[in-house]
This record gives sequence, structure tokens and C-alpha cells, in this order.
Amino acid sequence: RALAKLGVGIVTGGGPGLMEAANRGVRDAHNGTSKSDGLPIDQVAFRTFGAPRAPREEIRPDVLRIELIGGDVVFGSVLDGTLDDLGLESAIASGPVRFSLDAIRQVVSPEVWGSASKTFHVASPSDRDTVFIRTRGGLDRVTGELGSVEKGGVRFTWGDKQESIFTFAKDRVVAVRLSGGDEPAIQPGVRATCHGRDGSVLSGILTRKANAAPTLDLGRGVLITLREEALVAISFKGATFDHLSDLVPLEIKETPYLEGDRLHGISRDANLVGGRVTIGDEFFPKAVEAHSRAEITYSLDGRYASFSVAFGVDGATSSRQVRGAVAFQVLVDGKPRSEPVIARSGEAPRRWEAVDLSGAKTLTLRADFADNFHFNGWAAFGSGLLLKKL
Repeated sequence: RALAKLGVGIVTGGGPGLMEAANRGVRDAHNGTSKSDGLPIDQVAFRTFGAPRAPREEIRPDVLRIELIGGDVVFGSVLDGTLDDLGLESAIASGPVRFSLDAIRQVVSPEVWGSASKTFHVASPSDRDTVFIRTRGGLDRVTGELGSVEKGGVRFTWGDKQESIFTFAKDRVVAVRLSGGDEPAIQPGVRATCHGRDGSVLSGILTRKANAAPTLDLGRGVLITLREEALVAISFKGATFDHLSDLVPLEIKETPYLEGDRLHGISRDANLVGGRVTIGDEFFPKAVEAHSRAEITYSLDGRYASFSVAFGVDGATSSRQVRGAVAFQVLVDGKPRSEPVIARSGEAPRRWEAVDLSGAKTLTLRADFADNFHFNGWAAFGSGLLLKKL
């Protein structure tokens, strides 16, 4: 009540006890200027830290990209490694972090960050570990069993039980892909994904005690104390909404400009080369990206009430000689709910707000050619939210 009399607005989690008392205090003050809101955590979709498009921290040559089973990514330098786990120093964590090798899908050197790292799983057997080595003719691969990831290299058993140490520098190891492993079990609590300024993306149960730094429980016994200054955003999973990028499309239809041109597929929570999704000057931690000409269709089965999304051409194409241009359109049950909207590289994001999905069975996002045909047509859909029926 005293804060309300000073004109201070109050936001709580909408629960009983102290939260209810704080909201009532504002109501009882009757000053006409303060506002009181109860906002349950399961209705919060995002929290950003600082500018929406935060600069990426400079990556040191010894920093590796560690891709975890389930899709999370952490950047860090190796402290030590054993037969069972890997110790890392990462900008997103306030101290050393240890990951079980069973939780790691792939270790990638800075030389091939981006789209190249997506190709390693195609060339890897599912039942054996694989080391990829850069050669003059491209990439050689060695299959066997990973012993450990160490500073500067990996210990690997291959061939006729031969053990070798392959180094990132001298032997030009660019990636190690591990076989097997299961996704961690879903735990109760506030489920969140933390997006670091260095490009790390980690998901788990977020907690914070009074006067303490937030922690993220990744499962498998991994608990990280987060550095808030290293975060650019946190996205939450809620009971009242779904993030578009968390849904698996029912169908992806691509029609290239020329017959035989390569297909791009879609990227979720990353752009087409594995970087951050930006539209204009805004960064979108949750996003779906495709290349024109494409249609992405999702099954709704009448579960949702409305849909909102920002859209535009990915900012990564803004500095290119030919600027990308894409015609965007949204369709519900195959019928257009908007006229085509042409967006170009460097432009601020456009938005579709509260598109009615009452009783809808499918949602389709269309990215078509515009005035620059297929050149740099990186179509980005950011912060897509589907509100569930009450």
C-alpha cells in the first residue's frame, strides 16, 4: 500500500499469501495512478536482457561447440575429460560445468560452426562414434569409440583396437559425433530455455532463491549457476500457450526456383546456417526459418484459440549485394487469413496479431518469391505463439 501511494506499480505471480497481499495493497490505496497485476509464471513467454539484438561475445579459438542430445548447445573451452564426462568453462555459467558423455551428441570446432555441422550426422553410423578430420580433399572420417575429450584433442580407439590422440590443431579435427544416448526426462518445475550472448542455448528447470544467482537444472545431474550478464533472453514453456518453434510441422513443402536446386528444410530457434534469428534489429530466441519458396503446415486439431507471430527477412542477409525479399502469407485450414505481405532484408519485423484459430485443424505459413526471386529469401517467423483454448 505504501508503494502504491508513491505511484509504484506492482506485478506478482498471482498466487496467495504475500503475492495476494501486495495486489490488495494497491487496490486498497485507491490512488488512481498505481496498477496491480497478478501474472502467473505459466503465462510468461519471454524475458529479455538488455537490447533485443545483443552483440555476440568474441569466441576464442579454443572454444568448442558442444551439441547435446535434445538439441541444446553450449560453447566452452575444455578443462579436462574422463572416460565418463567432460569438464567445461563456459561464459553462460559462473563456474565449471561437467557433462556426461552420454548427454553429448556432437563436439564441433570453430572451423565448421554453422551449416557444416548439420551434415555430420548424415555421414555417421548410428552405433559407433566418429571423428571428422579436415584434409586437402575435404573431410576424412574415422569410426570407433571415443575415450575422452581433452584439452586440444580427443582420445579415440579405432581400427584394430588402436588408441590415438587426435588433436584439433595439428590433426585438424573439426568434429566428433557420438552414437547412442537418450533425451533427458522431463522434470517438474518452471521449464525454461536460456539463451546466452555467446550463442549457448540450454533448457531445463529454472530456479532462483533470494539474493542468489539463478540456476538451471538440465537433468542427468547437471546443475548450472547462470551468469545473468551472459544472458540475452529466457523463453518459458507455459500451460496456456505453445511456442511455434516447439511444434513439429505436419508437412514442409519446398518448391525451388529452378528444378534440381537444393532444398533447405526449416531451422528451429536458429537461422539457416545455425546462427541467431534476427529481423531488422530484433533478436528472436524462439523462431522458425525457411527459404522461399516454402509452405510450413502445422496440425492444430482445434486445440488453439489464436496465433501471433513476427515475420520478415533474416537480418543476416542485410549486408549481401542482393537483398532478400519474401512474400509472407498465413493460411488457416488452407484458406488465406491475410493478403501477401512483401518484406525485405534490413526492414523491421511485421506482425500478425491474434489470428483466429477457433476450431481450426491446420495452420500454414507461406514464404513465396518476391521482387528478387529466390536470392537470399531467408524467411523468418519469430516469437510465434499459439494460445490454447480455455
